[in-house]
Amino acid sequence: DQKFKRIWIWVSITLSAFGLLIMGVNIFKEGLENTDNETLIASVVIFVIMCGMIMMFTSMKLEVNIDKYSIKYRFVPFIWSWKKINKEQIESIEVSKMRALHYGGLGYRKTWRYRAFIMGGKQAAKIKLKNKRVRLVFSTRKPEEMKAAIEKLMHKEYMDY
Repeated sequence: DQKFKRIWIWVSITLSAFGLLIMGVNIFKEGLENTDNETLIASVVIFVIMCGMIMMFTSMKLEVNIDKYSIKYRFVPFIWSWKKINKEQIESIEVSKMRALHYGGLGYRKTWRYRAFIMGGKQAAKIKLKNKRVRLVFSTRKPEEMKAAIEKLMHKEYMDY
């Protein structure tokens, strides 16, 4: 599991929420009857957007499970159901250094070349699928654990009974 931990995002959200709170206090000090409709509507819209952003960032979580047969992943709140990549679908996979900006920054990035799930960390698993041009990229803060799990997936070290 990886959660969103970038402090600068949390600071900017907190400062924006604090500014909105001050604006709301001023509106109620002046009284609703003295506030024009545009200001009141803008305040409500900004408040709803801020609440949505806070809920999105607090719920954002990348989960990747690797077992001996497949890789399963989901990226809440964008991908709620588990997606599965069977071992047979994987052409190549590597864990290496990555720069988040190369993939467009943090979060879920979807282009014609890749689907990137970047939550931080300096390394990522890069998966090339057979019969598909799109690559999957999963950032990780635990590259050694991911490498070990990928080794077990790709070089069957388990015995089936």
